[in-house]
Amino acid sequence: MDARNILTVINSSTNREHPFNNEIFDNILDLSDKHSAAGGLRNQHGSIHKKITFTNCEFKDNIEITFSLVDITFEFDDCVFHSQFEMSVVKSLSFRNCKFLKKSSLNLQSESNLIFNTNFISGDFKLTSTLNKHYFENIYFEQLGGKLIIIAPGAHELKFSNCFLNDVEFQNSNCRLLLIENSVLEKITFFGHNFGQLVFISSILEKIDFGSALKNISLIISNSIISHFQIVAQTISNLHIDHSTFWLLRFVGNSPEISEYQIEWVDCKILSLNRFKSKSEIEFSYVKVVSKGSLSFVNSDFKGMKFINCEFADSVLEFENSQLEMFTAETNFPVNVKTNGLFNRWSQAQLAFGQLAKSYDAQGDTVRHLDYKSRELHAHMRKLNFKEDPSAFLNLWANYLSNNFGRNWIQCAAITLILGAISFYLIVVSSNNYSIGFGWHVDTRILNSFFHFFNPIRDTDTNKVFEIDGKQYIKLTRRSYVLDFFAHILLAFLFYQTISAFRRFGKSN
Repeated sequence: MDARNILTVINSSTNREHPFNNEIFDNILDLSDKHSAAGGLRNQHGSIHKKITFTNCEFKDNIEITFSLVDITFEFDDCVFHSQFEMSVVKSLSFRNCKFLKKSSLNLQSESNLIFNTNFISGDFKLTSTLNKHYFENIYFEQLGGKLIIIAPGAHELKFSNCFLNDVEFQNSNCRLLLIENSVLEKITFFGHNFGQLVFISSILEKIDFGSALKNISLIISNSIISHFQIVAQTISNLHIDHSTFWLLRFVGNSPEISEYQIEWVDCKILSLNRFKSKSEIEFSYVKVVSKGSLSFVNSDFKGMKFINCEFADSVLEFENSQLEMFTAETNFPVNVKTNGLFNRWSQAQLAFGQLAKSYDAQGDTVRHLDYKSRELHAHMRKLNFKEDPSAFLNLWANYLSNNFGRNWIQCAAITLILGAISFYLIVVSSNNYSIGFGWHVDTRILNSFFHFFNPIRDTDTNKVFEIDGKQYIKLTRRSYVLDFFAHILLAFLFYQTISAFRRFGKSN
């Protein structure tokens, strides 16, 4: 059938449907309100068909539908488009099981709906539309590098479902709702846009780039996997993320005071709050940074932020000059702290752990408060130089080596026993009765003297340690008295450290 005649519909005032099947259109399809030299669809008498369906058609050249068909529904099923498609005003437009080859574009001007279902796209595809609703379902790019460009000012709703797209770019789009569900997108970018609400559900996304034009957006992410996601706080007024996984989840900028963020049941490799200032309600609950991951607080100021039942202990804390005024509950932060090299690592660790200790103390969590207070002292110890403050340096190291700043009484008790035995041995071999050596036979008198020596409240008279029934059985030397003098001081300190660590959670702070 000649392509010049097959699309002519004349004197059609009924509401019946008109199908076109198994046709190849080599010429331009021109639907205009006047006769076309090339042939085409024309409304010569009254209204034309309510629905026009193209099934299994192949369009070799451009398609131009340029006049207003406000009551017509166009359907394209199993069609192949080799070039550009342009349409003005229609009631509804749908594409099902179609293929768009090479570079394609669709220009729609209407207050209608678009359904884009199970279509394959090769190369870039550009959609410019003012339609109210757009539904994209089961779309697949046949080759890498293809981009879907959407320019949709004034659209009410954009919905993507079960789509596999390499790159989606929104340009100058204004939309009340953008919904992406059960889809895989390698990259989604926004330029010069204004959306009311963005919703990502059960989708896999490689990278989301919001740019800097968004304002007062409500964003929902649920049951999704996203590789790189950066949230510019001043652009998003309400945020809810749940049951999702991220490689990188980053917050930057200044969050508005009226904003509300809820992040819960989230796993990520890197959780970054860099140059981020918050005075609003931001809650992280059941958030986990995986083993060998990174939790980053750099040049940030948190006020009104909450961390509840989060798991950060297996990660590394990257911390630099941040103010942590936040609520913490049932959350363990990392032990290891790193910086970018411009700041002293231990100085930053002291600042971080000190603020965390204060935060736990404010919440009444004594256990974690004391733990992070000990970490603060450890960082301060590592920061100190012996020449700068010898007294503080030696004091802190003695506390660290004995009971790890009050956290380990068993360690201190073991050290006390070992050093006490060594001290007693040196005193004995410094006498005139014994020399250095280790025999298999033990003098029971020596054993009795050891327990006397090890008694925390024993007499300071060294001779009485080695007396049996009022008689001294070992003749001590000057060296023996000197050794006992230092041993007495050392053991007194270790006894005190052991008791302090043992009573750590019982003493008042």
